Amino acid sequence: LCYSQYNMYNSTGRPTNAFNGVNFVAVPKTEEFRRCFVPRHDFLVEFDFDSYHLRLIAKQVGYEFPDPSQSVHTQLGTAYFGKGELTEEEYKRSKEITFRQLYGGVEPEYRDVPLFSSMTKFVDGIWSKYRTEGSLRLPTGTVVRKSSEVTKLKLFNYWVQNMETQHNAQKVRELRGFCEGKRSKLVLITYDSFLFDYSVQDGKGFLTGVKAILESGGFKVKHKHARDYFFG
Repeated sequence: LCYSQYNMYNSTGRPTNAFNGVNFVAVPKTEEFRRCFVPRHDFLVEFDFDSYHLRLIAKQVGYEFPDPSQSVHTQLGTAYFGKGELTEEEYKRSKEITFRQLYGGVEPEYRDVPLFSSMTKFVDGIWSKYRTEGSLRLPTGTVVRKSSEVTKLKLFNYWVQNMETQHNAQKVRELRGFCEGKRSKLVLITYDSFLFDYSVQDGKGFLTGVKAILESGGFKVKHKHARDYFFG
């Protein structure tokens, strides 16, 4: 059996994960490292959030995507390229553009995109509060103290990671209740994905139930399964 420990006490409130020197969050996605992890029951099933940070940010700033079921990168790409349908290359470029705005600051040519316009106002707001008050309380209650090492973008990244933690903790509470009395269990969380040790005795209803819990609130997940953690 393998166990894991989460440490919540760090600067962002985002948990780190390790046990006996193994960081399960950062296990390389290669066969030689992952084949050794197998379920106690029938399958490992992993649910991954689609565009997790983008959807969290949208909720934070009060922006609603026109179609919650559609890829966020497709919806933003229509604004970037001024067209309804994207080519594969445009979809790839859309992701690159979005991640630049998210982690490098909004570039002038994209400031009129509604999501980024609202995001810029929010980032300016928490930065002003942080500089004025000398600290900022993140969604889980973790406090970021004033430091010369904290920039506007770093502060926003702290906020986003903390939102992720807060949302994940809420989902864990719901999932623990849902899993009570069942053989299948939640066994690992890696920021934007939830891993389950699934028993077929619980039926497909277990999987649809997990999906419903994770997608509630306007989120979208995809899933995969295998008899080991490699998913190859």
